[in-house]
Amino acid sequence: MHAGILARRDSPAHLAAIKAAGIEPIDLVVVNLYPFSRTVAKASCTLAEAIENIDVGGPSMLRAGAKNYAGVAVVTDRPTIQSCSRKWGNTAGP
Repeated sequence: MHAGILARRDSPAHLAAIKAAGIEPIDLVVVNLYPFSRTVAKASCTLAEAIENIDVGGPSMLRAGAKNYAGVAVVTDRPTIQSCSRKWGNTAGP
Protein backbone atom coordinates (compact mmCIF):
# COMPACT_ATOMS: atom_id res chain seq x y z
CA MET A 1 0.00 0.00 0.00
CA HIS A 2 2.72 2.47 0.92
CA ALA A 3 4.44 2.04 -2.45
CA GLY A 4 1.28 3.24 -4.19
CA ILE A 5 1.18 6.30 -1.93
CA LEU A 6 4.90 7.11 -1.96
CA ALA A 7 5.53 6.63 -5.69
CA ARG A 8 6.24 10.08 -7.08
CA ARG A 9 4.19 10.83 -10.17
CA ASP A 10 7.06 12.86 -11.65
CA SER A 11 9.53 9.97 -11.36
CA PRO A 12 9.55 7.51 -14.27
CA ALA A 13 11.61 5.13 -12.13
CA HIS A 14 9.02 5.16 -9.33
CA LEU A 15 6.13 4.64 -11.75
CA ALA A 16 7.97 1.82 -13.55
CA ALA A 17 8.75 0.10 -10.23
CA ILE A 18 5.16 0.07 -9.02
CA LYS A 19 3.89 -0.97 -12.44
CA ALA A 20 6.33 -3.90 -12.47
CA ALA A 21 5.04 -4.92 -9.04
CA GLY A 22 1.40 -4.67 -10.16
CA ILE A 23 0.72 -1.73 -7.82
CA GLU A 24 -1.60 1.12 -8.76
CA PRO A 25 -0.72 4.65 -7.65
CA ILE A 26 -2.89 5.92 -4.80
CA ASP A 27 -3.95 9.55 -5.14
CA LEU A 28 -6.23 9.89 -2.12
CA VAL A 29 -5.61 8.73 1.45
CA VAL A 30 -8.65 8.77 3.74
CA VAL A 31 -7.94 7.90 7.35
CA ASN A 32 -10.29 7.79 10.33
CA LEU A 33 -7.80 7.70 13.21
CA TYR A 34 -8.44 5.73 16.39
CA PRO A 35 -9.79 7.90 19.25
CA PHE A 36 -6.73 7.41 21.48
CA SER A 37 -7.02 10.66 23.47
CA ARG A 38 -10.72 10.12 24.14
CA THR A 39 -10.14 6.50 25.12
CA VAL A 40 -7.35 7.13 27.62
CA ALA A 41 -9.20 10.13 29.12
CA LYS A 42 -11.84 7.76 30.48
CA ALA A 43 -11.23 6.84 34.11
CA SER A 44 -12.25 3.26 33.33
CA CYS A 45 -9.68 2.84 30.53
CA THR A 46 -7.51 -0.21 30.99
CA LEU A 47 -3.97 -0.61 29.73
CA ALA A 48 -5.24 -3.14 27.17
CA GLU A 49 -7.80 -0.63 25.84
CA ALA A 50 -5.16 2.08 25.63
CA ILE A 51 -2.78 -0.18 23.74
CA GLU A 52 -5.56 -1.30 21.38
CA ASN A 53 -6.25 2.35 20.54
CA ILE A 54 -2.69 3.16 19.49
CA ASP A 55 -3.13 3.61 15.76
CA VAL A 56 -0.04 2.64 13.78
CA GLY A 57 -1.43 2.15 10.28
CA GLY A 58 -3.33 5.41 9.97
CA PRO A 59 -0.50 7.74 10.95
CA SER A 60 1.95 5.89 8.71
CA MET A 61 -0.37 6.32 5.72
CA LEU A 62 -0.82 10.01 6.59
CA ARG A 63 2.94 10.50 6.74
CA ALA A 64 3.37 8.75 3.39
CA GLY A 65 0.71 10.98 1.83
CA ALA A 66 2.29 14.09 3.33
CA LYS A 67 5.69 13.08 2.03
CA ASN A 68 4.20 12.82 -1.46
CA TYR A 69 1.96 15.89 -1.11
CA ALA A 70 2.39 16.83 -4.78
CA GLY A 71 0.55 13.71 -5.94
CA VAL A 72 -1.56 12.60 -2.98
CA ALA A 73 -4.47 14.25 -1.16
CA VAL A 74 -5.02 13.36 2.49
CA VAL A 75 -8.36 13.53 4.34
CA THR A 76 -8.63 12.92 8.08
CA ASP A 77 -11.50 14.84 9.63
CA ARG A 78 -14.94 13.23 9.83
CA PRO A 79 -16.94 16.04 8.11
CA THR A 80 -14.59 16.03 5.12
CA ILE A 81 -14.60 12.23 4.96
CA GLN A 82 -18.41 12.27 4.93
CA SER A 83 -18.49 15.01 2.29
CA CYS A 84 -16.06 13.10 0.05
CA SER A 85 -18.05 9.91 0.52
CA ARG A 86 -21.27 11.66 -0.56
CA LYS A 87 -19.57 13.34 -3.50
CA TRP A 88 -17.66 10.37 -4.86
CA GLY A 89 -19.64 7.47 -3.43
CA ASN A 90 -18.24 4.47 -1.64
CA THR A 91 -16.13 2.84 -4.32
CA ALA A 92 -13.56 0.10 -3.95
CA GLY A 93 -10.94 1.06 -6.51
CA PRO A 94 -10.87 1.76 -10.22
